[in-house]
Amino acid sequence: MAFRVMLNIDHSNRPLESGMERLDNQKIALTIKNLRAFLKEQGLSSLYVPSFDQYLSEYVPLEDCPRYFVTGFTGSVAEVLITSDKNFLFVDGRYHEHAAIECDPKLVDVVPCPYGQANFDALMEKAEEAGGTLGVFSSRTPFHSFKKLEEKFKLKLFGETKISALFNFGASSSDGLIGRIPLEISGQTTREKLDELLTGEQACFISATDSLSWLSNCRGYQIPYMSSFKGKGLGLGNMLYLFIPSKDCLSKELMRENDLHFYLLSEMEEVLADKLKDVGEVIVDPLAINTQDYRFLKGLKSEQVREKENYLVKKQSIKNSSEMKHIEESFERSNQVIFNSLMWVKNRVEKNDEISERDFFDNTNKYYKEAGAITNSFNTIAGSGANSSIIHYKNPSADKKIVEGELVLLDSGGYYEGGYATDTTRTILSGGEPTSEQKKIFTLVLKGWIAAMSAEFKEGTIGSELDAIARRPIVEGGYDYAHGTGHGIGVHVHEGGYSITPTSKVVIKEGTHGSIEPGIYLPGVGGVRIENTVFVEAHPEKEGFLRFKNLVWIGMDPSLIEDSLLTEEEKLYLSTYENECQKRGRSMVSS
Repeated sequence: MAFRVMLNIDHSNRPLESGMERLDNQKIALTIKNLRAFLKEQGLSSLYVPSFDQYLSEYVPLEDCPRYFVTGFTGSVAEVLITSDKNFLFVDGRYHEHAAIECDPKLVDVVPCPYGQANFDALMEKAEEAGGTLGVFSSRTPFHSFKKLEEKFKLKLFGETKISALFNFGASSSDGLIGRIPLEISGQTTREKLDELLTGEQACFISATDSLSWLSNCRGYQIPYMSSFKGKGLGLGNMLYLFIPSKDCLSKELMRENDLHFYLLSEMEEVLADKLKDVGEVIVDPLAINTQDYRFLKGLKSEQVREKENYLVKKQSIKNSSEMKHIEESFERSNQVIFNSLMWVKNRVEKNDEISERDFFDNTNKYYKEAGAITNSFNTIAGSGANSSIIHYKNPSADKKIVEGELVLLDSGGYYEGGYATDTTRTILSGGEPTSEQKKIFTLVLKGWIAAMSAEFKEGTIGSELDAIARRPIVEGGYDYAHGTGHGIGVHVHEGGYSITPTSKVVIKEGTHGSIEPGIYLPGVGGVRIENTVFVEAHPEKEGFLRFKNLVWIGMDPSLIEDSLLTEEEKLYLSTYENECQKRGRSMVSS
């Protein structure tokens, strides 16, 4: 059955085109004031304000994001702790510059966490300083985070009704039609997946929307930059029971599927109580379930709830041949989009046409639509000059003109018929002659990228070992970058099962799909990132070894390469890569 698309959804301008205006400082100050009154009323010393919705989504519409209402910060990941006199915003290295730009220091104390320190760990340190009782919104706090808090603090929990009243959330749409992708893309039916996951005595509860979409083979595009749909699920026997906010988003064809049964989210607790009566074990992933749902299941089946981290992710992160074929085809389409957009910038600058970052952003998203993308897989990052150093730059400006001699960074991706994300970054020179510093940092990043892309490694290698390979040339050159080298990619642009960071203990396994993206960022000057995505495959000649299969064929900007910094082996790798890009019509050498 082909996937049915009801809406031509455009999230290209999110997050602030969601029906709400950007919050002014007066509104933020009022929300903070009201929350401090709530602290006093409830006898709290501090309050944990999450970024999540009840599905623990990464990209939460701002009108449904608690953290936005007290900071004005639009990044996807951050933590907030409010005390009687402070409003702390904890951000990782991707958002240090971003948060400093967006947040008023009179209202928000931005805490830039050093690489290696999790935002949540930094929040816990501040909460310890505050002492007393910590307030937690259970419907939007991951259970694994709650467990950490429970070990250290006296807690007071508040449900969805209370958080909604405090933040006055706007209406968040769920009107994307839920459709099923064809078997030639998914490669497995839902029942085949359930057979591999469960025994006759087991059930599994799912609240991670990407896992639910993968298991059901359904897509809905109901959350910005995600192909998934809003809902939770119960896998039991050969059936998947789905709990969704409204049945208006279901087609008649989907209602007739014999391996899916739909209920309203408001019916979930009653249905779970009935379906789980005779179940021997209920499996939950503590990393992907909110505290309120966990506590309900634990109250229902106290001795039968089993926590298994990444239970579904370990399966869904291993792509089958059908998924791989579709993903590779999707990247070919995105590759052409990105090349066309970069060449558009170069051509316009060469002609002395006036173009802005916003023009670049809009043009890129237009190219994705023309290539058949249903929507973007994340908010397109299109920065030039000093803005290219802002790792997750979100607000391309119509006032910022792209001129000769600037670094221009494009990080973008899309969703096509199968609802699997693409994600690629390229950095170019807008035009003219580069500086020696621009060439140096680009070439050092290129060296790190080549080192990782060409790596051959033993089965059982963990992500931190591969991160060191990519990072070494950059560190030896006197630089570093405040983010990981690679993340998994699947139904969502960030997926577990593949992680290449300095601290990653994740074993990199055959069949996983992820990114390789070293970078250098110089605030006030500019930034460079080169990102390709890969499949992990068995080495064809070395038994017990793995290597990366490349999915991105977009040539490098030759004007930014300092040949004297490259070894002969690196030059050979780059020449081979460029030759393939040239065959596909995507080499800047030939252009």
